[in-house]
Amino acid sequence: YEYPGVFPDALASVILGAGSVLLFALVVVLRSAAQPWWNPRFVIPIAGMLLGNCISASTLCLDRILTELAERTALLELRLALGASLWEALVPSVRSSFIAGLTPSLNQLSVAGLVAIPGMMTGQILGGQKPAAAAMYQLSVLYLLNVTAVSSLSLSTFLAVRAGADTRHHRLRPHRLTKRKGPKVDVLT
Repeated sequence: YEYPGVFPDALASVILGAGSVLLFALVVVLRSAAQPWWNPRFVIPIAGMLLGNCISASTLCLDRILTELAERTALLELRLALGASLWEALVPSVRSSFIAGLTPSLNQLSVAGLVAIPGMMTGQILGGQKPAAAAMYQLSVLYLLNVTAVSSLSLSTFLAVRAGADTRHHRLRPHRLTKRKGPKVDVLT
């Protein structure tokens, strides 16, 4: 499903989510290593990791929240008719979209160091860095990835709900959501 203006909303959530966390990472987390803080040696790889994770999480979240708004309209309107506010009626849908968007990031975080040794940590160890320092940098990057996903999900979910519902009058606007044209294409085949 999509709505008019979904691309600018998704782009804004990705740029604001990844940009704010990238700025925090460079100015606060890596302040001693990144001199100056805009050093491309640090900005480019961290920005790439944050943007890739942010796009993936936002796409999964937007797909789920828009599907919930379009296909569960009757249930959401029933909650509204029984006296729930718009946000109270949407809590299960928002929760479901957050779970969908955060599952890949949380899965990666849960196996880091135990099952899989992430690439950044491996590269640092092979480059001569002490394993404890490499693990510290890797964990900080994994936490930054999750913070990026949460900030992007929050903004994209808010913008999608604003487009699919009238927040002032506590009504849904299912007519604004349209099914994407053409079949779903699996890009892996």
